[in-house]
Amino acid sequence: MSLSLLKSAYFTLVSDANIKSIYPLMKFNKATGYFDMKITVKREKDFMTQFGGNISSKPVSEAFVGLQYNIWNRKSYNFSGNFYFGKLYTSGQIRVRLDSPRKTPYFLEAEATLNQYDFFRSSNNTFFTDQQPSYILKSDYLFGLNIGMPERNKGKIVLNASYIRLSDDYYQTKNFLATDTADQSVLKGPTASITFEVNTLNRKEYANQGTFLTMKLQYVNIREFTIPGSTSVDRSIQVDYHDWFQFKLSYENFFKKIGRFKIGLCADLAVSNMRFFANYTSTSLNSPAFAPIQEIRTLYLPALHTHNFGAGGLKGILSIKNNIDFNLEGYVFQPYQELIETVDKRTEYGPVLHYRYFIASTGFVFHSPLGPIGLFVNYADMRTNSFSFLFHFGYFIFNKSALN
Repeated sequence: MSLSLLKSAYFTLVSDANIKSIYPLMKFNKATGYFDMKITVKREKDFMTQFGGNISSKPVSEAFVGLQYNIWNRKSYNFSGNFYFGKLYTSGQIRVRLDSPRKTPYFLEAEATLNQYDFFRSSNNTFFTDQQPSYILKSDYLFGLNIGMPERNKGKIVLNASYIRLSDDYYQTKNFLATDTADQSVLKGPTASITFEVNTLNRKEYANQGTFLTMKLQYVNIREFTIPGSTSVDRSIQVDYHDWFQFKLSYENFFKKIGRFKIGLCADLAVSNMRFFANYTSTSLNSPAFAPIQEIRTLYLPALHTHNFGAGGLKGILSIKNNIDFNLEGYVFQPYQELIETVDKRTEYGPVLHYRYFIASTGFVFHSPLGPIGLFVNYADMRTNSFSFLFHFGYFIFNKSALN
């Protein structure tokens, strides 16, 4: 076996989730003139538990519990589930996966995911401040089947077919009264997608080397039900059918290293032929969004939601020590046409390439054994208060969502 073929097969074995560790030993065989390789394999535990979470200066702290059971015979079977719970985000997921080690390996996976995002009017306040009632409650349910196969050593292709249900409860103004009733929009139907992904980043969050590329083409066919509340202009129940294609690309590449300083390029692209839903809030909530920094991922900022956009930026990371980084990053978000709210709470497109927004972040990250500890000052010019402060201990990780 050639060294290049051995290397590929070895790292395929190392990446198997059922294997905890591998100890190779190569010894020269005088009789054959080749090296004999002996591998001592230590199996991963059949049953594993995970605990984690995120403690933050914003009201987005959460806890995490995960369970996993492995069966490893001629095929590999994996049964897993997790649960997130917090003020902003509550989620549960169950997955059953089969891995088949054929000449062209593949996996089959069934999944069920439930997500709920509870956005607060006081989302810019500290964790210890009393919260105002939420004005947007966004839920999505996904029941799907995935089939995937590797693309060389570091990539994968995944085909998905799912049934989704999205339920949004919201007020069409932030100045609502306790006696007001919320609008409700329900979107449900089938969806299918194909995803190509390559990931060589060295960390789940705050990576400072490697490359990440994902391209996803999705088809959605849903039925919309909208029941207006007391803050709606149009009080009639609306039913409509929608189908559309959407393509999303995300790219991150740390392409330059100068001593301890590393430079990374980031780019996002979204292209879609979505139509407008019954009102502006429902349209914006379910449109593709740009969220390049952790804090933005915990907020609903309508200006960053639109059907078609391009965005990009640079990251500069100075590694003060192996586990301490100073980060500086900046991004430009360019919607093709911004979503505009009309007087009657409906939606229209803004002028072509007329609006653009800027996002920046700087701060320190300590990569502790339990997770990252970050201290950041963030800037986003589409907010009333452009600057904000964020401290957190733990990961900002979310389960897969139905649309984005």
